[in-house]
Amino acid sequence: MLIGPVFTREAVVSPRRVRHYIMRSVYGLSLLLLICTAWMILNGTQVIQNVGDMSRFGSLLFQILAPLQLSLILFLAAMSAASNIAIEKDRQTLVLLLMSRLSNSELVLGKLFASLLNVGVMLLTSLPIFMLIVLFGGTSFSQVGWTFAVTAATAFATGSLGALMALWREKTFQTLALVGIAILFWIGLWEAVALSPLQLWGLSAEQVAGSASPWRAILAASGPSASRNWSGDVLPFLIVAVFSGAILCLIGIWKVRRWNPNRELRSHDKAEKSAVEIDLFTGQVATDATGVANTGMHVDDRSRIANLRSREVWDNPVLWREMCTWAYGKKIIFIRMVY
Repeated sequence: MLIGPVFTREAVVSPRRVRHYIMRSVYGLSLLLLICTAWMILNGTQVIQNVGDMSRFGSLLFQILAPLQLSLILFLAAMSAASNIAIEKDRQTLVLLLMSRLSNSELVLGKLFASLLNVGVMLLTSLPIFMLIVLFGGTSFSQVGWTFAVTAATAFATGSLGALMALWREKTFQTLALVGIAILFWIGLWEAVALSPLQLWGLSAEQVAGSASPWRAILAASGPSASRNWSGDVLPFLIVAVFSGAILCLIGIWKVRRWNPNRELRSHDKAEKSAVEIDLFTGQVATDATGVANTGMHVDDRSRIANLRSREVWDNPVLWREMCTWAYGKKIIFIRMVY
């Protein structure tokens, strides 16, 4: 109950599902299959003469699997957190959670860590497999530890981003699209900074980018110098990632009841409150929000001044709507520019 009943329920129910065992089994077998494939390629194309060849193979294999796992966990954590909350909105069960005695922190952190539960299980499943790579040589257990620390911190940061976007936006597609765009811009921005000649507080552009980019952090953690230079190459990113994730969680906790319920439900409630009613005591007909009396208590009895100006619609109204109207709003311009 440290995070809340939402996470506690998920932690209790998740091991009872078959999907829980299938996911971690498939992930572990996939990693083993990649290792066996790489070994068969090496053994079939080159002659292994000494221990140095084995250590070079282990180092290269580790530097391939570590970024691959980061790329998978990065998007999986963000999309899992975003879709978990978006599904609650689609089913309109998030309103029920808001009506309960759950505090904002229990609701946001509970949904976040419940979404990251499967991600954590996958990381624990792959940990013994990565330690087996150390037996080839060329890597150390400290490299494995720093690599998994970077991956876990990245999952927390991207999961917090996905949860914040899901709490903010109303549609599932909008949420997933914004999360994907934000992650790509996050990585692309710091790669652009690394290529620039800028210096900040005496630090080079590559050092600044390494402290905020998960891609550069995982390359540094899986490199041979991670055991010696971890304080300057890996630790700054861990601090920035955890701090960024905490800030995103605090924003979500602060805004969860202001963003939810969404505008559609609120407008529907306001429309019901402004509906015309008949006073049972006086027998008089009440007026609606515009001050117009409504005797029939029906939507057709309401009077409205319509705009007489209209545009000519084509023979194909669907095509006319797509090309001549702001059917999707002006946000589509921004989405096209980003794409």
